[in-house]
Amino acid sequence: VHAANKVSGIMGAVDAEDTSYIVISHNDGISVGDGVFRNYSVGSGLSSPTVHDMASAGDLWFFATDSGLTVFSAVPGPSGQNPFDYVSNWQRIYMSAGLPDNDLTCVAVTPWTVWVGTRDSGLASADLSALDTWQVYTKSGDSSLPSDAISDVVYDPIGDSVLVGSDCGVAVLNGARFT
Repeated sequence: VHAANKVSGIMGAVDAEDTSYIVISHNDGISVGDGVFRNYSVGSGLSSPTVHDMASAGDLWFFATDSGLTVFSAVPGPSGQNPFDYVSNWQRIYMSAGLPDNDLTCVAVTPWTVWVGTRDSGLASADLSALDTWQVYTKSGDSSLPSDAISDVVYDPIGDSVLVGSDCGVAVLNGARFT
């Protein structure tokens, strides 16, 4: 099996100029295109070649990897360069910046927040405009999270709620607590 053939996710996203892309994540980074695809990995700016999940909020794209969160700003370079080739568009976020663990399993965005789940260290969230300040939710904390082994996190725009999948079932965020 070729690593690029082991797909972990497919996402539609747009850049700052409203150009649409298809992004395919796999165990060798991401492939981005709209018919013709280019591959991007650690050398481009991903924190790891193994991408478990992806999400986007406008021209901010998030990649949950087994070595931290990568945030990509899909904005062309100062001279109109391809946004993927402009190194300043890639940001890596690790435990040292407030994540509960670098081994991330999932990522989701709401209109105001990014959420990441970990394999065994709970869940974390940050305001989209302040990615250097993370709120961590764990089973042993005050949040009533049922487990620290997070398998998925999604935003329900109709109910305006965050749902978290874990090895102990589904929890819904109500205020600052999960039920």
